[in-house]
Amino acid sequence: MKSKQTEKYLTKLGEHIKQLRESQRLSYRELSARCSIEPGRIHDIETGKLNITVSTIVELASGLGVHPTEILNFE
Repeated sequence: MKSKQTEKYLTKLGEHIKQLRESQRLSYRELSARCSIEPGRIHDIETGKLNITVSTIVELASGLGVHPTEILNFE
């Protein structure tokens, strides 16, 4: 079970990833094709339902064309 603090940060992280994706006008499918992460999984990440690993952060960053630290630069 996730703590309230963990849920809060997963939600903020997901919102940040969504903002990065939308700023590039990418759909779930387009980002998925760029980083080999299923569109449904991207949705779960963006809504804070999925606790992701470092390798997933690296994949998302690659698909978004940003450095992995940009993925984690939220608050």
